[in-house]
Amino acid sequence: MGVFDGGRGAADTEFQFAVPNPGVWFFRLLWYEGGGGANVEWFTIDDNGTRALVNGPNNTGFQAFRSRSGTEPDLPVLTVPLPFSEDFNGLALGPNVDEAVAGDNVWTKTAPEGWMIDDSGVPGVGDPATDGVTEWAGWSFADAAWWAEAAGDQRRSEFTLATGAVAVADPDEWDDAPHADSEANGWYDTFLSTPALSLAGVDANSAVLQFDSSWRPEFDSNYHQTAGITVSFDGGEPVQVMLWESDSGSPNFKDAAVNETVNIPLNNPAGATSMVIDFGLFDAGNDWWWAIDNILVSPAAISALELAVDIGDNGQLILTWSDGGARLQSAADVTGPWTDVAGAASPNAISPDQGRAFFRLAK
Repeated sequence: MGVFDGGRGAADTEFQFAVPNPGVWFFRLLWYEGGGGANVEWFTIDDNGTRALVNGPNNTGFQAFRSRSGTEPDLPVLTVPLPFSEDFNGLALGPNVDEAVAGDNVWTKTAPEGWMIDDSGVPGVGDPATDGVTEWAGWSFADAAWWAEAAGDQRRSEFTLATGAVAVADPDEWDDAPHADSEANGWYDTFLSTPALSLAGVDANSAVLQFDSSWRPEFDSNYHQTAGITVSFDGGEPVQVMLWESDSGSPNFKDAAVNETVNIPLNNPAGATSMVIDFGLFDAGNDWWWAIDNILVSPAAISALELAVDIGDNGQLILTWSDGGARLQSAADVTGPWTDVAGAASPNAISPDQGRAFFRLAK
């Protein structure tokens, strides 16, 4: 009925239509933001040229809803069953925006299905002129290697547990472009939450969160980079399950750990049917970063896999492990790719003339 297909700033697309008969007529508004700021509104214009927003205040415009009476029905909560995993590699990455290192498939602000980003606490967010480096105005998703290169590395490339795309909150790199004043508008606060996860059939206090993490903190007199994880059970108040602070004098101080696997008990209470996990980086300014990858929420405790190493006869390397369900994997480089060692069983002897190789256990 009316269309504009192209790029431009804030402007109007006006069109006319005729209603042949009274009744309920259906309209659809489709809008795609190609880049830059976001603005869209739907309005009508009367014979006097007066505009009125659809669903505007005081019934001044068309009402795109119907009133109803009676008790509202209880709507079901759509949940994702456990175990739940997300490595962000299914995201469609797009081109760089503000970063100087060019790439076609390197970054996106679009979260996986069911995930939510709240970056309303990032100063200047939503306006390309005031949002700092756009790629890092709140949680974003980026190719790990491109992120490290675009941000000048500074130990970001040490996040070797990352696989492909990662979730990144990087106030250090964000601060490298003009943005709204943090002290006046509030410090860099951004939150990333999972879909609602089902706890059906999960024993109380058995759910565990595992993820790979790259955390580099910085503490300043005015901003205090902090990372936290909360869980909301059945839509209730968030419960804190992890708190990392950058103040070395705090009991919650977390020193730099740019490549580690983290396990967090979620303490799910008896009777809880669902939960949402929230990852937050807040009270930050020109600090460093927090990146996460390979999220796994399991209905049972996740046990560590232990690989023992000894030297046998003739200089052989003897690898032993006790978990019968574990698989021995090898790679020519510590960053992979990793492949299962065919027929490997504990103990496993490695010949000294095999050449350089790295080994790990996987399940």
